[in-house]
Amino acid sequence: HSHHEQLPHQKHQQQQQGPLPHTASYYRNCTIGGALSSSLRWLLNPIDSVKCNMQVHPKEFPSKSVTAGLQTLYNQGRMYRGVTATMLAYGHQTGMK
Repeated sequence: HSHHEQLPHQKHQQQQQGPLPHTASYYRNCTIGGALSSSLRWLLNPIDSVKCNMQVHPKEFPSKSVTAGLQTLYNQGRMYRGVTATMLAYGHQTGMK
């Protein structure tokens, strides 16, 4: 090996000197990436709904189990009620960070 030969990570470091330009596509990609990274939160929305309903409607959602609460939401057709607001709020918030 030559003393002047660069390792792959050293070549990458030279190419990435300086900040990335803040163009419209940069912000678009950051927003899309942030929104996708918060998608786990969207999937957990029904569990959050059960928790809130257990606090507000204890007769309809007794604290015996989250599974029973999920079944109640499913039977009422409310599994993902409010998920659009959650997606917009968390997607925007995470995308802008």
